[in-house]
Amino acid sequence: MVNYHDPSDAELSLLAVALTNPQITTVVRLREADFYAPLRGEVWDAVAQLHQGGVAPDVVTITSHLKLEPHRAQAIAELLVTAATFPAIPGNAEHYAQVVVE
Repeated sequence: MVNYHDPSDAELSLLAVALTNPQITTVVRLREADFYAPLRGEVWDAVAQLHQGGVAPDVVTITSHLKLEPHRAQAIAELLVTAATFPAIPGNAEHYAQVVVE
């Protein structure tokens, strides 16, 4: 069960929203350091940078953007699959972000 007051679940929810609605990175202003899990912060920043450059975020574009070694690229890919299948409501993105920074 998802607990939307749990920072870990909130981070995954926020990434889930960002993958399908990358423009949220211009509304919800978070930095990599705001995330408890550093890997999730890296993905958030990559999605934001890709969106600013007009590139849609996905496993290939994010791992290419981050220029990762194969083992780190695999960890990012696994995180992205988890985030992409995580239940999230785009309209709750600001709430998720608030839980992340608390």
